[in-house]
Amino acid sequence: MEERRRFPRYFTSEQFIAVGEFPPQRQYRLKIKDIGIDGLGFVTEADVSRENVFSLFFEITGKDGRAEQINTLATIIWYVYDKEASLYTAGAQFLGLKNSDRELLQGFFETLDAKSGG
Repeated sequence: MEERRRFPRYFTSEQFIAVGEFPPQRQYRLKIKDIGIDGLGFVTEADVSRENVFSLFFEITGKDGRAEQINTLATIIWYVYDKEASLYTAGAQFLGLKNSDRELLQGFFETLDAKSGG
């Protein structure tokens, strides 16, 4: 599969969790695998095969060491289901990320390792 991302992705820690809120008011834990300025990859037990736009909430540590909350809309752009593990791995694109959140993410990326290739 050919890499089509325009922006680099960064590996995240095993403990990096987001909350996805899908209509109508269903919340799921999303284990973030990698993140970039335009979106993120995650693993979840939730069936995301019929989902589209959802609210995404996660917390990052800013450059000053303070915890900062990012809330944005996102859309599922791809997913793969692992039958053996009963897990979905998916990619989501941010929709309308605020400039202030974009700046927070840029600072956060400086603390992460860049992901090379796909």
